[in-house]
Amino acid sequence: MPGTKGSSERAYDGLRDDVVSGFYAPGQAINELEAAERYQVSRTPVREAIRLLAAEGLLTLVPRRGVFVREITARDVTEVFELREALEGWAVEAGVGRIDRKELQRLADQYDEAQDNSLGPEIFHYTADTELHQLIVEAAGNRRIADVLHTQTLQTARLRALLWRRADTRVDAHIADRLQDASREHRELIAALLEEDTDRARSLLVEHLRKGRDDLIHLLATSDLASEPHVPTEART
Repeated sequence: MPGTKGSSERAYDGLRDDVVSGFYAPGQAINELEAAERYQVSRTPVREAIRLLAAEGLLTLVPRRGVFVREITARDVTEVFELREALEGWAVEAGVGRIDRKELQRLADQYDEAQDNSLGPEIFHYTADTELHQLIVEAAGNRRIADVLHTQTLQTARLRALLWRRADTRVDAHIADRLQDASREHRELIAALLEEDTDRARSLLVEHLRKGRDDLIHLLATSDLASEPHVPTEART
């Protein structure tokens, strides 16, 4: 028997998670009947899930051809991070002083103990990264901004998952280096938040997001995933 979730929620959550995790690859067609069998629902909840995920930018509806997992491009990555920079930067300014200090300290302690973490560096970093950014956004108290950011971060989570699934020594080495840098950036950001230093926290957050953006664009360009050149806003003339 399926869990306690309703059929619509089960179809949406299942299809979203399968797209974000890379189970369905970019460009792959989604078969409604197969999806209904996979999530143990009728085709109607699957159609509704497809509609919602298309609105969130994870799927593409092509008339007379079907439903496909949206390709990921460098432009997509750039636009997502530009939006995150604007909204999360505002969230830092609005939320400093209201962020749960115990939760911040817990994350700081986890980073200090990360070498002994049994989850593995990729999973630990992704989990801690998600928690930190959620703490910042939730402290700002704007639910609409939180909803927008949740939808947008699904795109970068999907790209990271696709890259982590690949057996590519170049990608693996690059990710290992980036995880070390990102962990240091997070520790510095947490320290600034604990000190309630708004200007420094915002500056560190923006720098962290830009480095994350550049890293994903680099990995996208060196993999065989779909990509197109795009110049970040602050570098355009």
